[in-house]
Amino acid sequence: MTGLTAKLRSWLRRPAIPTDKRRWSARVVIKYALIQVPGTILLVLVLLLAKEPLGIPVWVLWSILGFWVTKDVLLFPFLWRSYDPDFPAEAHSLVGAIGVTTERLAPSGYVQVRGELWLAQAVGGRISKGQRVRVRQMRELTLIVEPVALAGNGDPRAVPPSPRPRR
Repeated sequence: MTGLTAKLRSWLRRPAIPTDKRRWSARVVIKYALIQVPGTILLVLVLLLAKEPLGIPVWVLWSILGFWVTKDVLLFPFLWRSYDPDFPAEAHSLVGAIGVTTERLAPSGYVQVRGELWLAQAVGGRISKGQRVRVRQMRELTLIVEPVALAGNGDPRAVPPSPRPRR
């Protein structure tokens, strides 16, 4: 059991994001804990109200509460970035991604980027259907795109198509 505890502690101490070695701060932990409090209080109230009519033993109530708190603790390493206002949101951005137009952009239409259809707007006029585009920026849920540079012979079809996602 000691070896398992040591492994768990070393896992919790490891950097959350290997590239920039970021870890959660006390502010993020407190924020997460405070957001969990109302749900825990509601669970306690429901359990106390249901205890007498259903004849639930006290040890069952404590077990349910223990599982509830354990669930919150186990989910924290996966969710902490959502509670950190300083976490770079651009890490999951589509800026720079390559996509293919599914219809003519004149100046707006749809493009497929990373296997999803997105509303897009062309930067400099029109872009024909089937042409590869690069996401230049995001404006809410609209991608601002520009055509990818043509292949050496000037033929846009010579640019290899973007890989299709596996299903």
